[in-house]
Amino acid sequence: MSVKKAMAAAAGFLALAMAAAYFILAGYDYNALKPKVIRAVKSATGRDLALDGDIRLEIGLTPSLVVEGAALKNPGWARNPDLVRTRRFEVKAALWPLFKGEVEVRRLVIVEPEVFIETGPGGKSSLSFDVPDKDAGKETAKKEKEPSRPMSLVFNDLRIENAVVSWIGDAGGEALSIRIDHAAASAQDVNSPIRIDFKGAFEKTPFRFSAATGALKDLMDPETPWPVDIRGRAGEVDADISGDIQNPLSGSGLNLDFSLKTTDIRRIKAAADAIPSAAPFEASGKIRDRGPGKYALSGLRLALGANVLEGSASLDLSGKTPFVRTDLKSKAVDLGPFFPGEKIGKKREGKNGETGAKKEEAGPWPRTPLPFDVLKTINADIRLAVQNLKTPKMTLDDLRFHGRLQNGALDIRAFDAHIGGGPVKGRLTLTPAKKSADISGDVSMKGLDLGEMVKGMGSAGALEGKADIHIRLKTRGESAAGLVENLSGTAAATMQNGRFHSRWLRLAGTDFSTGLIKRLNPAGEKEDSAKVNCLAGAFGIQKGVARTEVLLMDTPNFSVSGEGSIDLNTRGLDMAFHPHSKEGLKIPGAGKIGVGLGDLAKTFRVKGTWSDPSLTLDPARTAVAIGKAIGGVALFGPVGAAAALLTGNSGDENPCVASLKKARGLHSEKKNGNEKPSGKPNPIRDAARGVGETLMKFLGK
Repeated sequence: MSVKKAMAAAAGFLALAMAAAYFILAGYDYNALKPKVIRAVKSATGRDLALDGDIRLEIGLTPSLVVEGAALKNPGWARNPDLVRTRRFEVKAALWPLFKGEVEVRRLVIVEPEVFIETGPGGKSSLSFDVPDKDAGKETAKKEKEPSRPMSLVFNDLRIENAVVSWIGDAGGEALSIRIDHAAASAQDVNSPIRIDFKGAFEKTPFRFSAATGALKDLMDPETPWPVDIRGRAGEVDADISGDIQNPLSGSGLNLDFSLKTTDIRRIKAAADAIPSAAPFEASGKIRDRGPGKYALSGLRLALGANVLEGSASLDLSGKTPFVRTDLKSKAVDLGPFFPGEKIGKKREGKNGETGAKKEEAGPWPRTPLPFDVLKTINADIRLAVQNLKTPKMTLDDLRFHGRLQNGALDIRAFDAHIGGGPVKGRLTLTPAKKSADISGDVSMKGLDLGEMVKGMGSAGALEGKADIHIRLKTRGESAAGLVENLSGTAAATMQNGRFHSRWLRLAGTDFSTGLIKRLNPAGEKEDSAKVNCLAGAFGIQKGVARTEVLLMDTPNFSVSGEGSIDLNTRGLDMAFHPHSKEGLKIPGAGKIGVGLGDLAKTFRVKGTWSDPSLTLDPARTAVAIGKAIGGVALFGPVGAAAALLTGNSGDENPCVASLKKARGLHSEKKNGNEKPSGKPNPIRDAARGVGETLMKFLGK
């Protein structure tokens, strides 16, 4: 037989064999395979597989197995009966590689798949396939005797059309869902890079990304880093991720650079409610893992508009409670542009064109329980350093912040800054106690330049002077009302060499400020500002009510003493003030004091609420004041303090503080030894000493 005839015979035989195979395969009832396939899936996953449609084979050089209507069931506790269901899927495999023990999937198409992932009691996922293998020991022994032959899988093309993936938590509620309009992944062969294209939407936010990854053969090799380059866009946020993953199947060995960019921070859903104004946002850095569930971010850069924070962060998800650690620094942060209209000093138009502060409703504090349990959902250690921080209300320099949150307990260990050139130190602790919380705080400010402070608040020139402030508070409660009701502590302040402008007072309301300016100006001088030599005051706070008998202000022409209370529970005011003229009465044993009969007619009270204060004359207290003054004790503070302001020279010390010190020692026969104790009560001495000692205690002097 010639070679030509032999080749023709071989070709004819091959054609005959293929024709026979075609008729055999085409005539085979593939639906008969359903029971075997269902049993195999049940054995492997413990789940039921439903094959409602037909299974058929489309013959060709790359035969296709087509399955219509398949569904893999969810566990019995799930609300949705199906974990995955699809209208149709098609697998095309090359024939020749099958003879070599290789499965070369030329194309896999999945049409309209729906995936329902649920979390049940105890946090168990419907993706968990925990199936006990009764014959595990026998199978293991058998496999040890029989050498295994690895099946090679070659991947060429995968396409998913019109898919929906839904997540439902164990608490129920609405499901989170991703819609996949189109997904495609392709590679020429097992050694070639994989190209991926993905398009869909998360909730109502459209997204699309493309990626280039390493070869399929390296995907399962933990010794070879798998390169990743992903570029995408979600809504109006652009994202880039590049680098490599040592073991992508376990998600470990991350070594990735990332960046996020958007022209408007509000396009990021988590920030939409927190930041009211548009601003470009960028985030970039490197992410690496430091063990299972532990991730470190280095070279972190966060930019919001012109504000830039740089540093590092870490996230630990290995424990029961996530732990976040940050250490960020910045040269300058200006929050003003993001909160327009919030600056102090901005006038608001009221009725009949009047301007003044916007009145707020002074209703009761809410008794809705505060969500202290939220603090137990995460642990954190936050460090922040900002050289210059501008807020809508003030400017802080050299800010250093360190706070820790551990098992629901908040500890702000350090809050150091400079406001108005003066140092500010603060500390706050919050300790959960059943449904309530214990809160304590301490803030001190020394040498606070009020002029610089109000300048940063947008009210340059409204107030001048140097001030010392110390506030110490503690409380317990489960609601805002409870916290206010149990509030206790002290608040004290002193100021000297100051000046305030009447326009600053007018911010409190036209009628109130006009009356207040008139009462604080006994001479009736029409000046836009008033010099303040000094000011000193202290409040004791118990059960949400702040009371004081230690209020003293001195100007070149008069001094003002005061007393009263501020009810934080009701936001109520009940304060009494009395201007003392420098040309006053001469009282036997006390010298000339600031109690002029004409000025006593100007004793006034401030009542009402914070949002709606009222100012009225107080004739009854005026009469009492005259009697007490002549008797030896001036109303709203000791005669000794007023006398000390008129007769003493404090040098560099705050005159008001010095006056109270002098008042504390006034008529103290036992101290100076110049006079013998009379054994009789001395109201001037006792009142002066009590008030002076109270303020000194509050000020820590």
